[in-house]
Parts: sequence; structure tokens; C-alpha cells
Amino acid sequence: MANKWASKRHEAIVELLSECRSNSARTLMLDLVDRMTVLDGDALERCSNELLDAIDAKGLNRLNSIISASAVESKPDSSQAVLYQLGVLGTSRGWNKSDFVNLMGRAIAKWNRTQSEFENIIIVDDFCGTGTTAANRVKMLEADAKGIDPSQIHFFFFAAMEEGISRIKAAGASAFCCKNLKKGISDFENDGDIVEALNEMMRFEEILSESWLEKPLPSLGYGKSEALFSLENGACPNNVFPAFWWPRYRSRIRSNSARKTVLARSEP
Repeated sequence: MANKWASKRHEAIVELLSECRSNSARTLMLDLVDRMTVLDGDALERCSNELLDAIDAKGLNRLNSIISASAVESKPDSSQAVLYQLGVLGTSRGWNKSDFVNLMGRAIAKWNRTQSEFENIIIVDDFCGTGTTAANRVKMLEADAKGIDPSQIHFFFFAAMEEGISRIKAAGASAFCCKNLKKGISDFENDGDIVEALNEMMRFEEILSESWLEKPLPSLGYGKSEALFSLENGACPNNVFPAFWWPRYRSRIRSNSARKTVLARSEP
């Protein structure tokens, strides 16, 4: 396999192909593997520096901006890993460790406590899918951060779907990403082949359990995003086609419901 990451997951990809019930399904899966964006350690460092370059280019710095992870809960979150990476690399650019805030609530509290000191809030995350979460963060800030305008809110991602970036901008905030991602089927297949390819994927999904941890299977990925993205050593977003990460079979398909997956997630 041409992709370095795919070579490391050779056994899981072979298992995925064995689950396909037609040659056309196998061809589709191989095409999607080839289109997948997976960031390894070197790519993460390059993207982190690219985000810091973009932050500098917008004139955002520790004197005029609060920088926060997108996380709102205390449980581990991928946005906090991005924040940590930026914190390590940002020290050579004038940022201090104390400038990086790991929860949105703390960023809002800092804004309200020292409002006259800052003009912007920077929010970082690894991925943006539909943009719904980011748009909700804008609403959260408008409601709780005193006097803030959406034009003062700036999102930075390693990767983002075009739909998500558009939704953020429609909410009045700015957004930047290192990797612009398209829908894995709808934006690649010829117009006449899109419906059949989507149907092929949904036929494949019939072998997967209808729910996992009491959450329903997100057909074609959450919000029908058709995403193809993951961190090599992290969890993929639930916007990714569940064929690549959903860990359970329907009970009628196999008595052992556990499934070997190409990508990983710990929750739906």
C-alpha cells in the first residue's frame, strides 16, 4: 500500500476488505483508504507550526489574545492535546505556558476578569467536521464572555471540512486550518456515481451494530460528513465513515460482536 499509515494497518485493512460483499465495495474502500488524511508525529509538528504562523499573521499574540482548547469538560479531549503541542512550540515565539487555557469555561472567566487586557479569543482543536460544535462555542462566548463580538473569536484546526469552515464564518468568527478536507465520496466521485457509491457504503454499514454505548450508528459519519481523517496515534472523529472505526457487528452477522477496526475511537 502506498500510504505509510495504511501499511501499518495492513491487517485491519485486509479485514475490512474481507467484510465487503462485492468487488465494487472493495474498490470503494481502497479508494477511501487512499483519500484518507492521517497525521503522524512529523505532520503534527508541521501543522502546529503552521497554526502558530497563521496566528502570528493575524496579529494575534499573548498581549492581545487568550488561547484556549475547545474543550468544555474536564475529561481528556483532543483539543487539549493540540493546545499542549502549541504551548511547547509557542515558547520560542513569545508565548508563556500560563497563556494556554485548557477549558472554555476558564477562558471565559479569564476574559471577564481581565476584559480590558484582551481583544481576542483563540480556540484550537484538531478537527472541525460539520462546524456545529464550533458554532455552539461562538454562541457560548456571546452569552457568557462580556462584550465579546464574534469577529473577536478565531478558530484554528489541524484539519477541517469545508462545510465546517463555512458554518463558522457564517457565525461571524474566523477560521483557519492546515488541511482542507472534502467529503470522501460526494466530492470525489463523478456526479452519476455518487448515489451508487453512497448506497454501497450504506449497504456495508448493515453489518455494523445499530448502536454502541447507547449511541446510534452515525451513517456516513456524524452529520453525514463523509470524513476521512485521523491522527496516527489518536482517536479519529466520529465524522469519519463508521466502516473504519465502529467496533461492533450486528449480532446476527457474527456471534462475537467485537470488530477489528482500521481507526480507533473510545466512544461513539
